[in-house]
Amino acid sequence: MQAAGKADGGALARGWLEHSAFVAHLGIRLEEMEPGYARLLLPFSGALPTMGEVVHGGAISALVDTAAATAAWCSRSPTTASASTPPTPRCARGASG
Repeated sequence: MQAAGKADGGALARGWLEHSAFVAHLGIRLEEMEPGYARLLLPFSGALPTMGEVVHGGAISALVDTAAATAAWCSRSPTTASASTPPTPRCARGASG
């Protein structure tokens, strides 16, 4: 049950995504979110490639970290929402435009 005047975890996650300068800089968009799950989109842009159309690993890592944090925040109460991923995610592969 949600305390009066306090947002639930999903509302906090959505607010964070909407107001994060870094998320906006990368152009990350929320596609779908539920407790323990988040699908985000990182549109390809000319600023993302390492070489040619191969997206920089740091951009992919930022997307993975943002999606994991969103899913975790959505699952938590407003007082316990926090999350991060390891600096070397093993769940990602290369991507191109």
